[in-house]
Amino acid sequence: MVTMCDPCLLLSSRFQAEGYREGFDEGTRLGMLEGRTHGASHGARVCAEVSFYYGFALTWKCLLDNKMDAKSRKHLKCVDGLMSMIQPFPYENPQAEGLLENMQKIRTKFRQVALCPSLVS
Repeated sequence: MVTMCDPCLLLSSRFQAEGYREGFDEGTRLGMLEGRTHGASHGARVCAEVSFYYGFALTWKCLLDNKMDAKSRKHLKCVDGLMSMIQPFPYENPQAEGLLENMQKIRTKFRQVALCPSLVS
């Protein structure tokens, strides 16, 4: 049996479903926008860090290339190792497998190179 209140009850649930759908769509849109902004910002920081390491290594490579003593050759080998880790770094694919592990290895190698006695003194 249909009563006069049935259309009101159906209308209420329809508005609730419509409101939920609109809210969900808006939340998805804003979440994508916020995620894209965060990703671009984080990517720029990582790129700047890797670029700094590469510039550091390139500078020391140029300075050590002219020295022929054994100590300088040893440190040049460390600098070349850092450069060889940076050059294949994926700048195009942020979802590359092992990206965080490679970044940690580069940081560790940078510390090793930066603390070489011939570079510090």
